[in-house]
Amino acid sequence: MSNLQIIQELCGICDMQNRIIRAQSDALAQLGAVVMEEERAEAADRLTALLGRDEVPDEYEMEE
Repeated sequence: MSNLQIIQELCGICDMQNRIIRAQSDALAQLGAVVMEEERAEAADRLTALLGRDEVPDEYEMEE
């Protein structure tokens, strides 16, 4: 397996985990639970710093 194939597979795994985490977050929000908001904000800031302000996905794209 090439490095590119490994990176593609890791990206697919991260995407799948992202969808699972978002679904779990939505379920918790329906119950009024707030979990790890500071960590979520830090992760969003780190993503923005990595990609650049103009490259941050829209909310719609992130929820897919």
